[in-house]
Amino acid sequence: MERAHLRTISGLPGARAPGARARATFQGKRAMRASKLTSSD
Repeated sequence: MERAHLRTISGLPGARAPGARARATFQGKRAMRASKLTSSD
């Protein structure tokens, strides 16, 4: 499922568009969630 998300994100057009900021935020949340899962494992 994670790979599908990455593919969708990287496949979005206009990386320089304002949406890039939201993309970075989403990736940051994803990283935090991943680190939480890793630390609790």
